[in-house]
Amino acid sequence: MLLTLKAKFLQKVKHMMNGLKPAPLPDGGSTQTMMFRFLLIAFTAVGPFSLNIFKPCLPWIRADFHIPVDTVQLALSLSIASSAAVTIVAGWLSDHLGRRPVLLFSTHVYIASSALCVVAPGIWAVIIGRIVQAASSTVGLVLSRSIVQDVYGKGNTTAVFGKLAFVGMALVVVAPVLGGALIEVSGWRMVFAATAAFGLLIVLLAHRHFPETRPIGDDSEGGAENSGINPFRSPVYYGYVGQSSLHFGVFFAFSSVSTYLMVEVLQRPAMDYGLWFISLAASLAGGVALAGTIADRTGNARLVLIGSFIAFAGGLIGAHFLVAEQLTPIRLFIPATLSGFGMGITLPAALAGSTAVNPGRAGIASGFMSLMHLTVATVLSQLVVEWPGDQKAVLAGVVVAGTGMAFIFSALPLIFNPKKGEKQ
Repeated sequence: MLLTLKAKFLQKVKHMMNGLKPAPLPDGGSTQTMMFRFLLIAFTAVGPFSLNIFKPCLPWIRADFHIPVDTVQLALSLSIASSAAVTIVAGWLSDHLGRRPVLLFSTHVYIASSALCVVAPGIWAVIIGRIVQAASSTVGLVLSRSIVQDVYGKGNTTAVFGKLAFVGMALVVVAPVLGGALIEVSGWRMVFAATAAFGLLIVLLAHRHFPETRPIGDDSEGGAENSGINPFRSPVYYGYVGQSSLHFGVFFAFSSVSTYLMVEVLQRPAMDYGLWFISLAASLAGGVALAGTIADRTGNARLVLIGSFIAFAGGLIGAHFLVAEQLTPIRLFIPATLSGFGMGITLPAALAGSTAVNPGRAGIASGFMSLMHLTVATVLSQLVVEWPGDQKAVLAGVVVAGTGMAFIFSALPLIFNPKKGEKQ
C-alpha cells in the first residue's frame, strides 16, 4: 500500500516538474564548463549569502516596526526551522526526480519571497517572506552537495567541497559588509532587493547552462539509492552529522548574538559588525583551504577530529573572555576566529565523509545532515536570546558545551571505521 502511494506521489510530482523543464541545453549539458562551476558555487552560496546579508538588518527592522527583540528574532529562528523542514524532502525528491528541476523550482520561489520582503508593510510579512526565502535557498545548498558526489565522486571530493566552501565563503564575507552598506545608504529593504537580483541572475543562467547530474529514471526500488550501506544505520555517518551540526549551531548562535552585542552593548555601527565578521569568515576559509590540500593524505575522519579539537580550544578561550573580562570587539571575535579555523578544517571532510557512506543515497544523506544542521542552529540561536540572565554568560555556555560535544562526536568515524587501515 505504501509503495503504491509513493509511486503515485512521484508520478504527480514528476508531471508538475516536467512543466518546469526548459528546452535541451545548447552545450549538451556539460559539467566541465566554467559556467557549470560558477552555478554550482552560486547554488552553494545563495543560502549562506542570504542569511548573512540579512543579519545586520535585525536591529533596523526592530526599530522600524517598533517591536521587541524576541519578535524580530522570529525572522531568524523560524527561517532556520523552515529550512530544516525542507532539506530532507528536497534531498529525497532530487534522488528520484533529478537535481535540476528541484533547483530551478526552488530558485523561482526564492526570487518571489525576496520581493515580498522588499514591499512588506509589517513585521509579519517580513517574517513570512524570510521563512520562504530561507527554505528555498537551502535547497541549493543541500543539492549542491549531492551534485558534487554525482560529478566528482570517484575523485577527492573533500578537495572539491573545500574549493566550493572557500569560494562560497568569499561571498559570505562580503554579505554582512554589503548588508551594512546598503542599510546605511538605502535602508534594510534594499538588502532584499539585492537578494532578489542575485536569485534572478542565477535562475536565468541555470535555465540555459545547468545540466542534470543524476538521471531522473534512477528511482526504482532496486536502484542505486538502495545499494550499499544504509547511512541511517551507520555510526560513522552519525558522527559526521553530530559533529558538523553542533559546529553549525554554535557558529550560528555566536554570529546572531554578536550582532546585538556589537550594536547595542558595544554601541558599534552595522558596518563594524560586518568588518569584524570578516576575521571570522577568513579563519573559516583558511581552515577549509587547509583541509582541501591535506585531505588526501590525512583522511576525512582524522581531519574532523583535529579540527574539532581546535574549535573546542577556541571555545574555551572565548567563553573566558565573555564571562571574566571587559568585553571588547577583539575579545569577542579573536577567540572565535580560532574556533572558526577548526570548524573550517572539519567542514569539507564532514560533508565528503557523510555523502560517501552510500553515494547512491547522497541526496537524502545530504538532506538529513542539513536538517540536523538547521535544527540545532534553531535551538541554539533561540536559546541564547530567550534564556534568562546575562546573554554573554549564556553564549559562553553554549559555545563550550557545543564545541565540547562536537569533539566527542568527531571520534565516531575513527572508532567505527568500516574499512580499517584505509583513509576515510
